[in-house]
Amino acid sequence: MNHSATQASSLEDFFASLDSVEDKRSSTHGAHPYPAKFIPQIPRVLIAHYSSPGDTVLDPMCGSGTTLVESALAGRHALGVDINPVSTLISEAKTCRLDLKAETELKSLITFMHSGSIGFAQDLVLPNFKNRDHWFAEDVSCALATILKRIEELKSPSATLLARSALSSIVVAVSRQDSETRWVRRENSLTHSDVFRRYSARLEQNLVRAVGFTNDAPSVTTQVWNADARDLPIGDESVDLIVTSPPYANSHDYYLYNKLRMFWLGFDVRPVQEGEVGSRNKHSDQRMPFSSYMSSMRSVLSECARVAKPSARICVVVGDAVIRGEFFDAGDHFSETASELGLAQESRLDFHQQKYTRAFTSGFGTKLPKKTHVLTFVK
Repeated sequence: MNHSATQASSLEDFFASLDSVEDKRSSTHGAHPYPAKFIPQIPRVLIAHYSSPGDTVLDPMCGSGTTLVESALAGRHALGVDINPVSTLISEAKTCRLDLKAETELKSLITFMHSGSIGFAQDLVLPNFKNRDHWFAEDVSCALATILKRIEELKSPSATLLARSALSSIVVAVSRQDSETRWVRRENSLTHSDVFRRYSARLEQNLVRAVGFTNDAPSVTTQVWNADARDLPIGDESVDLIVTSPPYANSHDYYLYNKLRMFWLGFDVRPVQEGEVGSRNKHSDQRMPFSSYMSSMRSVLSECARVAKPSARICVVVGDAVIRGEFFDAGDHFSETASELGLAQESRLDFHQQKYTRAFTSGFGTKLPKKTHVLTFVK
């Protein structure tokens, strides 16, 4: 059996045995909640198959940075792009390398939060966003603002990055938002003490993760941009491999589920909502057709083709869609679009979504089984 056939066979074996995958929160992967996360083993095996140490791997819709973490751990330079600033914050934090100064500053902040005698910072200024008091108890808002003020006092950029990401990770949990993927208010009895306790625990956990990542990841570079994948800030033919899992059409509203985080961190929600590809807001609320999703993804694939080196692989992991009761096979549509752009399809592997992403299989007006497609194209 030739080398390429061996690779294809081993990939088929891997995706046929996804049921056995465990340890999805290793390294920094568990540092921040994020809807519909890429399980790390998928980019890990694609990176191992299609690149070599020292290569540059791009994820143009990087989400919570799973591909970037796996690339760095494998000794590849990593590039990430996402239109959502919360995503780029998470991705940067999960791939940052701590020096002694940053580690010392974060330990001091954790010690302060553990002190048990934390009062609200003086001259607190709460962010003034619509329905703030609907989503947050005043006591909770004052605690979050106090933490933000403490973060602003940090000197190290990497300490600040990790501290902001840790704050972002608890915002929804201490709010009245029902869950990470449910934009509904529900009552709770949380107080400022709960906020300080949750923050210090998360920051302490993430510091341990970051130190481990710093020790485990070889000396490679990671760069993340808050930008649109349809207009990548990357030079022509500069990337050895692209591994990405774009938003599945009509499945999630990433801008909505991260809205409260954006308010607290000072990000503008509007351009994220308008620029997000595949949101339920666009396909269910605004009734945009699947063709509008594929038009955006055509632009993304075109940009991927531009920045990829000759013979580089472009690996896309994408799920089927149901829009107003109509089923769309995403694998077929992506394959057709890639062919129109001059990209040759090297392989296509499928697995059923319901085993791994239950949220994608309920309430969409059809009983047809949706699949996730692992598509590999060659420039």
